[in-house]
Amino acid sequence: MILIYERKFIIKRMMKQFLVVAGLAAIASAASSSACLYCRNQDLNSGFMVGYSYCKHLDTCLKDAWNYINRDCLSKWQKGDTLKLSDCEPEEVSCPSFISAPSRYQKYTNTTWSMAPASKCVVNIDATDGIARVIFSSTLYLGIEYKAKIDDVITIESGTTNMVIYNAAETGPITFGISFSGASALAASAAAVAALSLLSF
Repeated sequence: MILIYERKFIIKRMMKQFLVVAGLAAIASAASSSACLYCRNQDLNSGFMVGYSYCKHLDTCLKDAWNYINRDCLSKWQKGDTLKLSDCEPEEVSCPSFISAPSRYQKYTNTTWSMAPASKCVVNIDATDGIARVIFSSTLYLGIEYKAKIDDVITIESGTTNMVIYNAAETGPITFGISFSGASALAASAAAVAALSLLSF
């Protein structure tokens, strides 16, 4: 009788431990992942001969994972450039916004901004009243969901644009520069005409 009671107690305790471990695993898998964001950004910006792969089960990113034949991944290695931003479940944080206007033409507004690990934000840019320009700088680990890279002058000619950026560092927060400026369409057209006239010589 005592033996049966002890057996039931042991089974109950093992089940409790299993549920705790399963719960922790579920929390871990649902959490945002710096490694996932890092892997995605690195692979999207790597050359032809270099690749980055992510394992969700291990929450780790490997450069050229095919070199690690003994590194098992229960969820299978996934190439970084096939990961969607939502797959990494980044935390939504706030970011600066910019509205172009005549008072801001040819004037630069420089801001230093920080982002927490595994986070993303939306930079709202309004070019309704004039061309808007933005430059992201002073970091190697900022993902930009736009056809642009760090230190590029990104020009929004009209309308509004919601530009998604994210912390693409493998670990920890990042700090970077954001520079906004405005320009009139007329000034932009004049610059284009001047550039074309130079090319004609």
